[in-house]
Amino acid sequence: MIHEVVQWAVECVGAQHLAMRDSSKLSDGETPAFHDCPCPRAGSRCILLLDEPTAFLDVPSRVELMGLLRHLAREENLAIVMSTHDLELALRLADTLWLVMRNGQLCAGAPEDMILAGGIDEAFPSQTIRFLPEERSFRLPVT
Repeated sequence: MIHEVVQWAVECVGAQHLAMRDSSKLSDGETPAFHDCPCPRAGSRCILLLDEPTAFLDVPSRVELMGLLRHLAREENLAIVMSTHDLELALRLADTLWLVMRNGQLCAGAPEDMILAGGIDEAFPSQTIRFLPEERSFRLPVT
């Protein structure tokens, strides 16, 4: 079954041309386009755990990867749990956000609820950067 799932994953991201290459020789930006394909484990409970999957990708590849993950969560019924420092993308695409606050407390909720409750401002207090809730992004103050 593991080979079938790996083959499915390679096909889903259109990476057949990369499958036989040494993974240490792949560039960080080699993130192929998503092709619609059914998960061989559909109907079973699948969890995908990712640690900073967008860390070394350029902006278009980060957005594309996050779109792929969102598609897999919705269409393939996968639970995707990931750590990321790309808060702006997470605020736009995540169903649930977990923020580690400055005091070590964990806050969780829908991104819009976290924004409205002031959780983002509380987690990232700064005199030099402002969080703009309506844009779901951080900005330097205009001087």
